[in-house]
Amino acid sequence: MALAETAGRALGHGWHETRFWRHLALKSGSLQPCFRKASTTSQAGTGATSGAPITKEAFLERCTLEHVPMRGFSSEALEATAEQLGLSLAWLAWVRRGPVELVEWWREHELRTTRTLLIEQDNWQLVDLAVQTTARQRPDQSDPVVWTRARLLAFMQTAFRLREPYRRLWPQALALQLQPNHTTRGLKLLTKTADEIAWFAGDRSTDMAWYQRRVAIAPLLQMSELYWIATLRDAPSRDEDQSDEMNSFHDAETWRFVERVLDDNSLVMRLWWPNRSHSSREPSEWLAMAQIMGESFAAWARAWTRGFL
Repeated sequence: MALAETAGRALGHGWHETRFWRHLALKSGSLQPCFRKASTTSQAGTGATSGAPITKEAFLERCTLEHVPMRGFSSEALEATAEQLGLSLAWLAWVRRGPVELVEWWREHELRTTRTLLIEQDNWQLVDLAVQTTARQRPDQSDPVVWTRARLLAFMQTAFRLREPYRRLWPQALALQLQPNHTTRGLKLLTKTADEIAWFAGDRSTDMAWYQRRVAIAPLLQMSELYWIATLRDAPSRDEDQSDEMNSFHDAETWRFVERVLDDNSLVMRLWWPNRSHSSREPSEWLAMAQIMGESFAAWARAWTRGFL
């Protein structure tokens, strides 16, 4: 099944393809996201062209998918969407916290779509073949550490490659979420993502390991995200007339970094599999957690000092 058809079914959409989504062309096809009405938010306005009620969820969806790639996560993108839908700018009062709600909408959308593709539809087309081969095996068919690493990589590769059109804008997205009045919601989304990835990687624990594994995954996500955007300094500029292959941003560098962080003797794997035999000189689980958190804070400090955020 073509990736476009798969993602379309996953999202339940039926909208026309936009230029921005052509940047998602990967390997076997392109994703064609479309617009669907949301039924969970209040109906706050009516479009001038269709006369149908416009929900806040639907508004954020159209703005993020169609206007953010050109205008960034900004008030300009919100205003352009309102104008396109024939809404008064006063309608934007429904988006109370401003552009950061666009970032949060995308993160929820990205997590939901990744789960749908990998778990519900068994679609692994955004995952490297070598990783896919191991990750699709049963846990008892390969070394548990190797299998866990492959599952973590598979989930992250799918999510990051869905996010590819926003790569140049992602420092702006992170900066918005780091504002003091937005950090609570950002941490909630981070813990939700870490929980989803841990479950996908086979975690069914009901003891302290449940917490240890999520503490290990959250900094892994943050460090990988920072590395992913840091490579933009050496990446070619994006030109809509160029092919998608020329704008791949050399993702292999990011995944080599993640593989190093997930090495058999890494802190993350020792924290995930504490019962495996290790040298007596290796740190305890609690010390390993402290080291992982320290590395995460150091990565954020480097990002700030080098101007990535």
